[in-house]
Amino acid sequence: MDAKKRKANETEFDSWSVDDNGGRIYCFEINGKFGWKAKYLKEVDKDETTIRFWQEICAFAGVLHLQNT
Repeated sequence: MDAKKRKANETEFDSWSVDDNGGRIYCFEINGKFGWKAKYLKEVDKDETTIRFWQEICAFAGVLHLQNT
């Protein structure tokens, strides 16, 4: 496990959950001023290596839009 990467991720993201394999999913949420919400999520393995990064956007009608990067 890379302690320096873990500390940086914990500082950058608001919350996280731990999976069964020791990896984590970090989450950062933004509330827009016109009613929408966006979540930025980052999945890492137990060594803090990024597996994927994506955003989820909830528009006015509660519709969830996903975008992988």
